[in-house]
Amino acid sequence: MNKWVCKNDKCEKPCYAEPPNTCCPINCLLKDYITPNWQKADEPATNDNQLPKLTAEVFNRPDCPAWAKYAAVDENGKAYYFTNKPKCYSEGYFRDLGWDAGHFMLIGDFDSSDWKNSLIERPVKNTLPKLTAEVFDREDCPEWAKWVAMDADGKVCYYSSRPILNSTTWLDKEGNWQIIKENHQYVYFDASDWKNSLIERPKKNTLPKLTTEVFDRPNFPKNADYAVVTPEGRVIAYTSKPYINEEYQCWGFAEGCCFTFACAGSFDTSDWRNSLIERPAKLPEWCTVDAMCWHKRCGYFKVTYIDSVSRRVDIQQVDDKPKGYLSFNTVCNDVCQAHIRNYNEEEMQGLVGKVIENDNFAHFINTFDKDLKEAVSGSDGYTASELLEFGYTINGEPCGKFEHLENGKWVE
Repeated sequence: MNKWVCKNDKCEKPCYAEPPNTCCPINCLLKDYITPNWQKADEPATNDNQLPKLTAEVFNRPDCPAWAKYAAVDENGKAYYFTNKPKCYSEGYFRDLGWDAGHFMLIGDFDSSDWKNSLIERPVKNTLPKLTAEVFDREDCPEWAKWVAMDADGKVCYYSSRPILNSTTWLDKEGNWQIIKENHQYVYFDASDWKNSLIERPKKNTLPKLTTEVFDRPNFPKNADYAVVTPEGRVIAYTSKPYINEEYQCWGFAEGCCFTFACAGSFDTSDWRNSLIERPAKLPEWCTVDAMCWHKRCGYFKVTYIDSVSRRVDIQQVDDKPKGYLSFNTVCNDVCQAHIRNYNEEEMQGLVGKVIENDNFAHFINTFDKDLKEAVSGSDGYTASELLEFGYTINGEPCGKFEHLENGKWVE
């Protein structure tokens, strides 16, 4: 068929011609002038200004009104928003002409090649929550609930036994069931995949976590400073730090390390690879603020502050060196209890010729009274215990001898 279509811009609509030969027509059939703008009708007409198809994207336009629920294109290419679903009329347009007709508004020009099938509905945004195992944490969740599932309408029920899928619902014919409500109203969930909504109640892990409290148990080995949980849930105590044997997926230990199974019962194994704990250092009872201590490198010092959070002990050395601090572990392993011992009689005699002083006075020690066992300064006499009790100094030194406890004995 040699059908040609005229695409002259001066024509209001194209005209068609069927010449007896295959040559292109010359004259426009609607206007009396020659036009070269003909093309075969069975070839797609090119149009650089082709109009867009009407899609649901129009509901995302900033000028789309909130009441718009539908959109459609008329035969003339004009598209409109509608509140109610419009009807397609043979005259070439969509309209909502009922007694309860809603709003409509022009959108613009769109492709009308298939205008009768152009009606689209505004997509409904799903704001309903997804059904998850968190519903078992709700306050209204009954203790007997073992399963939860959602029906086709979005309602959710707890079940005491596993329900079965019906046409539009889940059914539990043997056990208990309860619909989830809030303020006496049904709670709806996203029902887009309701047939696969069945969830079993998660089993709570009631096994205890391994903590440093295990070192305080009476049956825990005193020489073990490390503890771990095995993949089977047992606790092993080690004298030195163990490691994970990747080949056998278990805990390994270095040569010379002693170990033993400790603590009856099972422990939580969910993170057994990170279960290694070390025995925390505990300060001895005598280590308090103002306590006297001795360290082989620091010498004699006094505790000024104990920080339990950072696990450190602040100290002031007795020879007025700068202040410092020691870790809990250092105090526990390398520090001894210390005190200042009263002078004995021989040491008291050695004070003659020295100066006794405090914040208020400074007196020269003249002699030592053997009968009263006093260091005499002028008319005043001082016993060894008085010197120590009232904090006097002799030539700037404490009135006593420093001693520390070593192997159960006080030594200088």
